[in-house]
Amino acid sequence: MLDEASLTVLGHLIEARFAFVIFVMDGGKSSRNEVSHLIYRDSIYQLELQYIDLETVEATLSAALEGLVGPRTAEYFFNACGGNFLYLRELLIGSLRSGNIEFNGVMWEITGTQGPTPRLVELVERRLKDLPPDSWCILETLALCGQTSLTDLSGSIKHLESAGLVSVIRHGRRNAAELTHPVYAEVIRSHMTPSSRSAVLLAEAERIRESGARRAADFRYIAKWELDARGVADSYTLMQGSKAARRVYGYSEVKALAEAACRIDGSFMPRLLLGEALYELGEIQRSLSVLREATTRASNETERIYAVLALERALCWGKADVEAALELNDEASERAHAPESRDILSATRGIILAAIGKIPEAMNLLSGLERLPNARIRALGQPTLALCLTLLGRSDEGLILARKAHGERLELIEATVLPHPSQNVGPVACALQESGHLTQAYMLLLKGWDDAVDDEDPECLTMLASSLSRAALLEGRARTARRWASQAVALAKRHNFMGPLYPAWIRLAEAAALMQDKEAAKQALLAAEGMKAWGTFAPELCLGQVWLSAVSGDLADARNKLIESISYARTIGHHCSEARLLTDLCRVGGQKQAADRLERMAQDSSNQLTKIRSRFATAMHRSSPEDLMNSANECKAAGAFILAAEAASSAAGIWRHKGDSRRATASLRMMNQMKRQCEDVWTPGIFFSTEEVPLTTRELEIALMVAEGHTNAEVAEKLVLSKRTVDNHLLSVFRKLGIETRRDLKEALSK
Repeated sequence: MLDEASLTVLGHLIEARFAFVIFVMDGGKSSRNEVSHLIYRDSIYQLELQYIDLETVEATLSAALEGLVGPRTAEYFFNACGGNFLYLRELLIGSLRSGNIEFNGVMWEITGTQGPTPRLVELVERRLKDLPPDSWCILETLALCGQTSLTDLSGSIKHLESAGLVSVIRHGRRNAAELTHPVYAEVIRSHMTPSSRSAVLLAEAERIRESGARRAADFRYIAKWELDARGVADSYTLMQGSKAARRVYGYSEVKALAEAACRIDGSFMPRLLLGEALYELGEIQRSLSVLREATTRASNETERIYAVLALERALCWGKADVEAALELNDEASERAHAPESRDILSATRGIILAAIGKIPEAMNLLSGLERLPNARIRALGQPTLALCLTLLGRSDEGLILARKAHGERLELIEATVLPHPSQNVGPVACALQESGHLTQAYMLLLKGWDDAVDDEDPECLTMLASSLSRAALLEGRARTARRWASQAVALAKRHNFMGPLYPAWIRLAEAAALMQDKEAAKQALLAAEGMKAWGTFAPELCLGQVWLSAVSGDLADARNKLIESISYARTIGHHCSEARLLTDLCRVGGQKQAADRLERMAQDSSNQLTKIRSRFATAMHRSSPEDLMNSANECKAAGAFILAAEAASSAAGIWRHKGDSRRATASLRMMNQMKRQCEDVWTPGIFFSTEEVPLTTRELEIALMVAEGHTNAEVAEKLVLSKRTVDNHLLSVFRKLGIETRRDLKEALSK
């Protein structure tokens, strides 16, 4: 501590600019008069640190770690630090030292819960110092039991509230208290002995029992606290607690409570709950074993069917073993007697087929399901039925049913064997996309993600991250798509979801390629190599390789791969994927073929996005600058920013060629506006700045291949052209770009 004389000298040094001093003050405490006099002078710049938001936390972590940080990891640190910058720093340092945050080759991902560092403990203990015993009793209860009703706390919390340690939350007429920061709970618990912890937990459990345990979550807390305190609890309490935890997707709690129940209860239900929890937590093999045991403990057909549903989910999504899932479904169908059981198995078979892109077959099995009286069966199959309608070109019907299904699912309280409600957001978002509302669809998926993060549902988070990646790709926002695909990869790997992992890798490759990060795209494709092709949008799984070929200059290879996948999409009746692939074919030089087919598809479809794509392809094929600008504006309104940029780019080139500089400039302005939305995307359709003369599609294709190191003869052989034709095109490229050598060409294209 500095005395008054030292502070005076320091003040003079600061005024004379001989000293540069940083003061850190605790906003919750008063300062000595001489200190206040020193720091509140005009020469001192004061910065009051505010609590930071989630976006700032993510940006700070990315800067500190010098790499991409997953959305889930950013959410974890935001919640753990409570918006406090100092706490964020200490938690990150602690996580790095303990190995609780790791770089998985794609992004930084949290792998475990991080306790407070010694520095954090010191800071918190300073705030807790000299508190009276009755305050400690309240803090210990809140640290162990979380949010607690004010009427259930012994003593006044006014002192703790004014000290910033406790906050009061109002739920209608009920007021509850909770610690203002999660770090406080960690530090307070570390000061408690095992016996004192047990005493508090048992006292709280007994208090809830005596009050009648009327709230839905009461048995969840009683079971957890009694198990933590004693290591045992009675079977009824454990089962009621497991079910309550399952309703809020607390799978770690379900696992602990259901495991304890299995040790003393030989019945079906604890094994079903345990098997579900193990699947969600990534213990797929053990989940299968427990669920198979559950089928042998089933006392009736309904229980046996529930076990089969959980097994199918673990096989299809966890192991990506669709054949085994369908075989299990067949066996169960042969043994089923009740019509309701057969309806459930028919619905789940449709869901499995939709998961691998067999949309018409899935549709046949799911048709009529929305009219069944059983709400659980409808909740199981309606979202997939709605998705099938959309993917077959009937997005108006798909959107109505998807919204209805989502609403009905939210009303269901008992959710055993049903996925998280936010997973039903996917079909609604897909219908919105195909209805021409791409940005609205992305925002809906983001809301679903936030809800699933709150509940920490791994399967739902994985599926939503992958859907968010595809949604961003449709808009043309490659950096955002890459971030979400990386998150989907990290989640799928961590929880052993081998089904969703494959499309996540492919979307990561596509996004990286569009950002011209060819090495990252190659690594993602290499990681996906040998895995089972899986995904509702199965025909689109070529797009990682397609765009890698395109940015590498091999547009012919990109076109060939697209044509093959388009044929596959048409064969299996996947309208949605075929339309997307045809649009991409148009973007890499196949305008006529794409325009003709898309025009026919648009006539037979209610999907507005297919119609928008058709008009885009037609305008590109006809090279009409007026039509191209109309298409650009239509794509912009739909949220298809990349298509808008490419249409405006083509229009600018044509206007310039015609000598209309005014309209060329306007088109370029539109292109640049859309490019800013597209986040570092590069495609053949966006290839010049305002100073450049536009290249034709063929000139660009040849220029890209030459820039990649191919000789003129190799280019001619690859494109089935004469060498002389290639020579002439290359001379035209050199003239338009004002360059003289192949090295100049590579530099010009990189710009």
